[in-house]
Order: sequence, then C-alpha cells, then structure tokens
Amino acid sequence: MQALVYSLPVISAAAPSIPHLGADWRELSLLYEQADGLDAVARGSWLARLRAERHRLLPDLERMLEASRLAMRGGFLEALPILDIDDEPASSSDWRAGARVGAYRLLRQLGSGGMAEVWLAERADGAFARRVAVKLPYEHPSPSRRQSFVERFRRERDILASLDHPNIAKLHDAGVSESGQPWLALEYVDGKTITGWCDERRLDLHGRVGLFRQVLLAVQHAHANLVLHRDLKPANILVTQRGEVRLLDFGIAKLLEGEGGALDDTALTRQAGRLLTLEYASPEQIQGLALTTACDLYSLGVVLYELLCGERPYELARSSAAALEDAILYVEPRSPASKAPSVDVAAARATTPARLRKVLGGDLGAVLLHALAKRPTDRYRSAESFCADLDRWLAGLPVQATSPTVWHRTIAFVRRHALATALASGAVVAIVAAGGSAAYQAVRARDEAQRAVAAREFVFDLFKSADPNAAKNGPTSIRSVLAAGVRRSEERFRARPVLRAEILQQIGQVQARLGEKADALDTFTTVVELLRSAGDPRWVRAQVELADLHGRMGTTADAFRLLAEVEPIVERAETNPELVSSFHLNKGWLLQYEGRFADARAEMERALTAARTIAGDDGERAIDVVRGLAAVERAQSNWAAAIAHMDEAAAWTRSHPQAPINQVIGVGMEEEWTRLNAGDYRIAAELAESTAKRCRELLGELTEQCIVLLDHRVQLLLISGDRASIAAVLPSLRPAHAALSSPVRKASLAITAARAEAALGGVAAAGDWMRSLRELAEGGSDTSAPAAEKLKATLAMAECELRRGNAEAAHAWLDRFADLQARSAVPFDALRVRAAVLRGIALGLRGDDAAALRTLRAAADDADAVLGPSHTLATVYRLNMLWPLLSMGRLADGAQLLDTALPSLRLRVGGDSPLARRVEELRAQLGKAPERSPVPAPFEVFL
Repeated sequence: MQALVYSLPVISAAAPSIPHLGADWRELSLLYEQADGLDAVARGSWLARLRAERHRLLPDLERMLEASRLAMRGGFLEALPILDIDDEPASSSDWRAGARVGAYRLLRQLGSGGMAEVWLAERADGAFARRVAVKLPYEHPSPSRRQSFVERFRRERDILASLDHPNIAKLHDAGVSESGQPWLALEYVDGKTITGWCDERRLDLHGRVGLFRQVLLAVQHAHANLVLHRDLKPANILVTQRGEVRLLDFGIAKLLEGEGGALDDTALTRQAGRLLTLEYASPEQIQGLALTTACDLYSLGVVLYELLCGERPYELARSSAAALEDAILYVEPRSPASKAPSVDVAAARATTPARLRKVLGGDLGAVLLHALAKRPTDRYRSAESFCADLDRWLAGLPVQATSPTVWHRTIAFVRRHALATALASGAVVAIVAAGGSAAYQAVRARDEAQRAVAAREFVFDLFKSADPNAAKNGPTSIRSVLAAGVRRSEERFRARPVLRAEILQQIGQVQARLGEKADALDTFTTVVELLRSAGDPRWVRAQVELADLHGRMGTTADAFRLLAEVEPIVERAETNPELVSSFHLNKGWLLQYEGRFADARAEMERALTAARTIAGDDGERAIDVVRGLAAVERAQSNWAAAIAHMDEAAAWTRSHPQAPINQVIGVGMEEEWTRLNAGDYRIAAELAESTAKRCRELLGELTEQCIVLLDHRVQLLLISGDRASIAAVLPSLRPAHAALSSPVRKASLAITAARAEAALGGVAAAGDWMRSLRELAEGGSDTSAPAAEKLKATLAMAECELRRGNAEAAHAWLDRFADLQARSAVPFDALRVRAAVLRGIALGLRGDDAAALRTLRAAADDADAVLGPSHTLATVYRLNMLWPLLSMGRLADGAQLLDTALPSLRLRVGGDSPLARRVEELRAQLGKAPERSPVPAPFEVFL
C-alpha cells in the first residue's frame, strides 16, 4: 500500500473538489492517514463503519482514496524528480532543526553514514500531518565524488521505488530543493534493532526465528526485483513496537560494478574499493568478486547467528579488521553448540544455558552453518529456501541442512504433529519432559532423576513405531500412538500414579487439540482420579480442564457439576491466579452455551481480572478471555463490541510472532466468524480464505480448526448464492465430517452440508446427509448435541423441504421447531427470526400471498430489531417479500424493495457475488415488465 506523501499529485488532484472543507481539512487528513495505514481487509471494515455512521467527510475521503489508487496505477513513481548536480548542494553543516527541505521541516538528526545524513522531519505545508525520515547526501568538494554520490542516491531512489513490501521501509517522496540539494523522504520507523528488540522482550528461539522470517520475506522480495542489499545487519533491520520488521538503507544496493572513487571510512568500512560492513560481509564481498544473492544470504546468516547465539560466528585471537577478514575467508564458523552461552544470553532467550546450547546444537545450528558456508554455491539457493528450512524447524520437521537419523525422524514426527495440533506451547515437549521439567517444578521428591529417565524412556519406546522407516505396517498416525500411550502408561506406571497422571495429562491435551475430544475426556477423567487419590492438589486444575472438555462435548450438566465441586477450593486460591482465571473462563463459556449471557460476561470479567495479574493486559491468557467475551457479545448480536474484542485479540497475535500457532489460527477463525455473524460477508470471506490457507499449511486439512473454517466457507457460499463453488467444495465435506469427534462440530457440518446439497437441487438424492440431518432434528441417537444445534437442524429440514417446493412438510418441521423452542430456557432470537422467514415462504408456496407478505414483513422487522437494520441477513430476509408482492401485482413495491437491498448487498456481500447479480437481474426484468402484473417466477428462497 503506497503512502500519502508518496503520491503528492493525488492531493492536488483531490483538492479542487473539496474547497468547502476549511477547518475540516485537518480531520480529513487524519482520516486519510488512518486509511492509508490499514491493509485491504481492515480498511474495508473501517470504511464500512464510517458508512454506517454516515460520517460527513466520507464522500471526500473516498474521492481522495480513489484518486490515490488511480495515481498509483498510473505509474506516478516512474517519473520521479530528476536528481541533478549542476548547482552546488548545501553542505551537511548547513542543515539545522527547522530548516525546510521541499515540503518538509527538519526536526532533529537521526543519524549519519558514509554517504548521507538522515533527519526526522514533518510535513510543513499544512496539507496533512506525517513524520518522515529525510535523507540528504553530503557535499563533497570533488565533482567526481559528488557525481558518484548523487548517482548512488539516484539509484537508491529508483530501487526503493521498485520495491513494495510491508517489511521494507517505503519511499514516500523524492525531490531536489531550490538550492539543488537532492533528498529522499522515507518511511520513519520508530523501532529498535532486531537484536535489541528481541533481547528487551526476552524472546525465545521460536519467537526470534518467527520474527526473522519477516526479514527473509523482505529480502526475497528485493531479490525477486533484482535488488541486492549488500549491507544487511541489525542496524538496518528495525522492529516496530507492534513486532513488524522494516528493512532499511538501500544506499549501496545493486551498485555492484564500476563504482569508481574511494570514500572515507565510516561505519561502512571501505574494503577493496567497495562499501560494506565487515562484521556481516560475505567472503566474496571481501575478495571483490562478482556478487550474487548469496552474499545477502551470508549476511543474513550472521544476523541470525547473532540473534540466536548472542554473538557473531567467529572467535578472534586478536581484535582487528585484518583478523576478522582472515576469519571470514579461511576459518569455519564456530558451531553454535561448541561454547556454553552465558546465563545472561540464555535468560534473554527465556531459557537456560544448557537448554539453549542443546537446541542450537541440533537442526537450528545446522541451518546457521549452512547459511554461513564459505562458497556461495554451498549456501541456501535463495531467501525462500532459507525461510523454508526455518519453517521446517518451526514445524518440527527435519531440515534440509542435515541428514536425519532414525531417532531424529522419530523426534521430528512428534514435533511435527505437536505443531499441527497447536502445541507450539510445548505439549508434546512436556510429554518428553513430563518427569523432568514438570516434575522438577511440582514434585520435590527424592526420585526426581529416576522419574525423568522413566518418562523419557517411556516416550522413546512409545514413538519408535512412528518412524516411517521403522514401521512395518505403514505410517502410524499420531492418534494411534496416543491411544497406545494411554494403554502402556497403565502397564508401566501402575505403581507410580502421579507420574502416570502427568504423562496422561499431556496426552489428553494433545488429544483434545487434535479434535479427539471423546478420547481426551476418558484420559482426563483418569488424570483427575489418579491425582485426587494420590492427594496431589493439581487434581483441581485437571478437573477444571475436564469440565471444559464436557462443555465442548455438549454435556454441560456434567461440566457444571465438576465445576461446582471445586468452586469452594478455587475461591480460596487467591495466590493461584492461573487456576482462578481458568475456572471462571470455563464457567463463563458454559453459561454462554446456555444463553445466560449476563452471568457469562460477569464470569469472564472475573477471569480477565485474574489473567491480568499474571501477565498484564498483554498476556496470552488475557487474550483467551477477551476471545470469550467476544463470543458472549456475538451471541447477543452486539456486533460492535464483539468486533472490538476480536480486533484486540488479532492485534495481539500480529504483535507476538512467538504466539502458539493454535492460538493464532483460533483467533483468525473467531475473527472471521464474528464478521460472518455480523453480516460483513465480504470481509468474512477474505479472512476465511487467508486463515484457512494458513491452517491447512500449518495444522493439516483435516484438523478441527480447518474443518470449522471449511464449514464457515460453505455457509458464506450459501448466503452469496455461489452454487458453482458449493458444488466444487461439497465432496470435501464427507471426509471432514468423518474426521470430527465433537458432536457439536459434527452437527454443525452436517447441517451445512445438507443445506448445501439442497441448494444445488439434490434434496431427493441427498442420502446420508439428509438422514444425518433428520436424525439430529428428531433427537435420535445423537443426543449429545446441544439444543441450539437441534433447533438449527429442525430449521434446516424446513429449508430443504421448501427448496423442493414441499410447503406442507416445511410447516410440520416449523411446528416442531416452535414446540422445541417453547420448551427451551434460551430464547434463540436469531433462530426465531429465521423460522418466521421460512414460515412466510411456506405460506407463499401455498398460494396465500397476503398471509405470506404479513409474515415476511413481520419477520423482517424482527430481524432489524434482533440483528440490526444494517445487518446483511436482515436485508436478505426482507428480499423474500418480493414474490408475494409480484404475485399481488405490486410491481412498484417490488422494485423499491430491490432498489433498497442492492447497495447493502454490493457493500457487504460484493457486487460481483451471485446474490447481488441475481437481484440486479430481477430489477432489470421488473423494469421491462408490462403494465399488467406478470406471472411470478417460482418462489426463490433467499437465506
């Protein structure tokens, strides 16, 4: 996204159309700045809110944004100002705070290098407010040197103009002052070096590698545009407070040959007539050889080595430039595990020296040494392949930089599935160390060491069969390995119940995150029994987890009973805020399931208070509670509050690269679900696509999170009326349904699948889907699904009957719904509205147009009250009034109905959606209708 200062002609183009603004100009500028700083999805949502609020400056803002888009598309930067040196440029000593450079006022010097000085500046012409970093080349007395500097400056400008990447500091503006001083206005990055930022936050190795990925993506973009940076070092890699990387200083980029002239030494040390920073320079840079992208990859290897190890890769006998040169050329980089790191270095990485050394001695060390190979051909082929190997390490997969042994493959199997089941927080690692770190911290018994050894041996034996080369009967699934672990734990640790409970607790967490909730329920029940019989106080926390599982399985009565049993203990546990927070959060979820929203909100607010005593407002546990509060607001159709909560959670995941992947995907899923429920279908579709892609890549297509996202996608397709896409995705729903274990999730997907098949006209041959739906609606064997899902299934049966024109059968299902709802303690207002719409459609199919119109109008008014008048679903429901209106000859009213619906549909669903196109088609047909009332088309269902 280009920045406002970058597109000066846009302002002059937009200004003539808004002379009336006057004092509103500053507010409009601030709005433009805010819009310019948002990505496409966030900007669309933000503009939608302004439209809903009928903001008085919205038309002017939209004209400015459109002008900016057209200017960018027109190649504004292809005609940058010519940098000339006919006039003597101002001396660097002439620049002072308050001086003007182009449209900018200098505020203070930020730094200086071998070629230029950089100043913090602000826009001084009053057009809008923005701070930038203005780069000014030095004056040099020699014309040849000045020519070389200006040429470098011109090349830097052209390079930055060719790069458009979120992790590369942007060029906003460029020009030549009246005195002939060339200048660049760059994005001002208020941040710290990548090493300082990570150390300050004590970021662990996973977090550091995750952050470094942003650097690799930026360099990959530069290389794809044929740009070599040549000076990659921490000082040129800044990180903002939000955890976003910005790559800076392309001053010597791509200037590979014919650089005549020598420059004074500065931080950019002069070597063999070339500019470089020696500590991060590649061997070929020092030797003056032709450079390729491999030189940048070597520098990145040094940066990553320093980021992870706390020092650079060469240990010098003497400190001098010559000694460092020799080391880079002839000495192999020190193995990351060859020297024990200091306590301070390890602490800055949230670990111990022994643990840090061990991790750096594995695959991660191999990646570093591969990047630092002396010969360019021995390094990674590209920044993309470098990033791919780091992704393998993050995912627990064997990296390409090493040859894995059988044991290595076995451990990698565990790590791979740990990540795929959202165990970035270390659940499987905790299994391996169950007798180690967990026991050391919780149990101070004499046999701690023996317990650690026993646990490790158990896990090694358990996962040996998972090695794909060792398994005799083909690949072993992680689910079967975990089930075997439960069985074997009883055989091996029958006499050691606490150790068995510790191992089973970790296995249960893995099972739950895999979606094997029924297995997890049995496992956690055993954990509670073992710990409680042993008198271990951890049984309380285990029982809270067990209650949470019951709630997710739909057995809420059991969940409430378990929580009530431990509530007196929790109330006395003021010194254990983690337990208190977990208890109240789980209780809040249970209350939310039952529709007791005020009580649910109160419980979650108590959970939030406790969570913030652990890690402040920015803690991971606090964000989990914020997600719960969003669900409560969502259930009550408080869309603004729900979106605000999810925006907070999403911002947290973006600013925490080390966040567990399970939480990142979960937040993305709930953010999309919130938008879907709020009627922001276009935004929901964009979020669903990006989150689902990431989910499939990191967790696997048939994990619960990815299946839920698939369910949501089909629901979006049903609303938009995209039958072609529904037909394409329908075959994937059967294996997805089979992979689910949660009755709630299975019920939801079955409902969606049956509705999808009905929308395609396949109700008569729906087969298993309709049988599953009917069984659920009739309350057959699947009694574990909660009341809400059974009510939804009943309405889905009515909808399916309506789609094949069977009004009588639909009425019977709607009567059943009314009976079930009357016996429910929860109002389910949104479902009630939907039922009224379906009943109105059924009346229309019967030919009772007047009754149909009355019922549909009342349902639409009810939808306005329950969902909000601007909610897209309220608009869609109201569209069903078209058919009785046409049948009654009220063409003008029908046309007005379509005219009112179209703007909202174009905005919230998309003008190119099948639904919007169908409404436009109907409006066109209505405009051509003869004076007499046309015979209405078959009743269409807008749902």
